[in-house]
Amino acid sequence: MLSHRRRQQILDKVSHYMKIVTPLMKILRMVDGNDKNDIGYLYKAMDYAKLKLQKSLPREYQKWWKIIDKKWDNTLHHDLHAVDGRI
Repeated sequence: MLSHRRRQQILDKVSHYMKIVTPLMKILRMVDGNDKNDIGYLYKAMDYAKLKLQKSLPREYQKWWKIIDKKWDNTLHHDLHAVDGRI
């Protein structure tokens, strides 16, 4: 059986990672669904998710932004799409 302190440590870690995963899961659900899944909407959703990360993890959001940006730039980000997302 885990001590109260150890349980709290685990819950704190789970809470921390939920702050990271939740905004990104919303984007995955959006992409997987049929509602408003055009590229412009996706760009806006990604911007919003990154802002949510910044707000919920002000001391370490930049680390996560770098990871997201690296994946984003290698898979989905294209200048033509970015222009479409801003129009």
